[in-house]
Amino acid sequence: MKVQIYFFGIFRSIAVKPEQTIELFENASIRELLDLLIDQYPKMAAFLSADKIKKSHVLLVRGEKPVLNYKTRLTDGDQLYLFIMLAGG
Repeated sequence: MKVQIYFFGIFRSIAVKPEQTIELFENASIRELLDLLIDQYPKMAAFLSADKIKKSHVLLVRGEKPVLNYKTRLTDGDQLYLFIMLAGG
């Protein structure tokens, strides 16, 4: 199955591209996708590793909804958007 991931902010800088199509095995989880991204882009581990993802203020959106459970299974054609949440004033 194939999913499309769009990178924003620091993730775009690390990947050096705005988007990527990733091929995964059927029923892969979002956590497995994130682990694959870490394998491809080791600098993403600082933000996406299982013990750091909540602390690094990562926002992962699937379709139009934020991902709250990283055990969620992906489906062919899913579109995901990867951000760092920022606040300012």
